[in-house]
Amino acid sequence: MSFTFPKINDSFRFEDLCRDILERKDGSAQKIGLNGQSQYGADIVSHLSHGEQYTQCKVRNKIANNKDRQKFWNEIITDYNACVGIYDDIYQFLVMTTVSRDSYFNVELSRFNKGITIRIEILFWEDICDLLETSQYRPVLEKYFSDVVNINPYGKIYGKRFDLSVGVDRIDTVLSLIFGYSPAVTVGIRTKYGDEEQILYRTDSYFVANVVDNWFRNIPEPGRCFISDFEGIHLFRMTQLDLAIFHKWLNEVVGVDPKAFIADEKHEYKFTVSREWYSKWLAERRTDGL
Repeated sequence: MSFTFPKINDSFRFEDLCRDILERKDGSAQKIGLNGQSQYGADIVSHLSHGEQYTQCKVRNKIANNKDRQKFWNEIITDYNACVGIYDDIYQFLVMTTVSRDSYFNVELSRFNKGITIRIEILFWEDICDLLETSQYRPVLEKYFSDVVNINPYGKIYGKRFDLSVGVDRIDTVLSLIFGYSPAVTVGIRTKYGDEEQILYRTDSYFVANVVDNWFRNIPEPGRCFISDFEGIHLFRMTQLDLAIFHKWLNEVVGVDPKAFIADEKHEYKFTVSREWYSKWLAERRTDGL
């Protein structure tokens, strides 16, 4: 998986996402009952060749410790027992969740599924993201994450538009920006021996765009950018000071984890520099004759 999409916090929307994924994965998927009705441990039913698969969709913001893990696992078992107790045609019980992969649940699954007929399977958020990155699920990806990903014939570009408020000691300017990332691309090359060798066609690349000043620039990975990477940009409303503050923010904030920054649903940021930093920046420009 090269990218983790923003987690969906609305349980009804997440249930819709799960249904659309299962419809493409299994060929059929139908919601059970209406929102608010008792569904006996399952939200969706899929008709498989071996029987019916019942799916429970679970939105969870955070699993912080073993107590949370145990509570979440107990919920799964409760739903499983309710589902098995009411549906005679069940073949498999599937849980789709916004919870991240966790070895704790792998151990519990291994113990529970040993020697039983009706198994529990879990698709964690990273598993769902893996599916969404394949061509089979492209319509689902476009439907639920059009604000995060732009799909084109040459691959995938992940990006986020946001406002960054900057200033010296206090906010005085708002910058409308786009930060994006294009994953590395490999292509399979057939060798003379008949096997296939994966060749790196394009490495990871990052870019920044200013919506108002209408400029675009490919940049190194944030955290390793130099101000010289922005040389030659035509500035209109954005000043050289704004650019310098933005460059500092890009390295110090986005540079911690650029892909997590894109995945974060936050779209408004603030960043100020001290008067001392400004004086030093101004002195360096005077020394350089700028």
